[in-house]
Amino acid sequence: MYNWSIPSSLKAYIDQIVRINETWKYNPDNIQNPYIGLLTNKKVVLLLTRGSQGYEKGGYNEHIDFQTDYLKRVFHVIGIDEIHVISLDGVANNQEEYNKNITIAHQETIELIKSISS
Repeated sequence: MYNWSIPSSLKAYIDQIVRINETWKYNPDNIQNPYIGLLTNKKVVLLLTRGSQGYEKGGYNEHIDFQTDYLKRVFHVIGIDEIHVISLDGVANNQEEYNKNITIAHQETIELIKSISS
């Protein structure tokens, strides 16, 4: 997370892959949801890092997490609806807390790999 959102290099990449009639097309008949994603049967794993904690749903920093929902929306627009999120929070916190969070993220990654593989 950079300033509560994504780094400019990731934004530049997104601008290259979100292409009308290549990764999505426009449906003028549905004004509420005019995007039809063209990338189907795909999965995305978002591996997110953040300096602090509390960005999860219901967390004290949820209101300033513009990273997670933005990335989910971008991938949904291009047709990818199976999105898994693993976050490593507390990068800027004390080392003991951060090490605990690394262990949690590592375990979540292993569990996700097992669930996707089976």
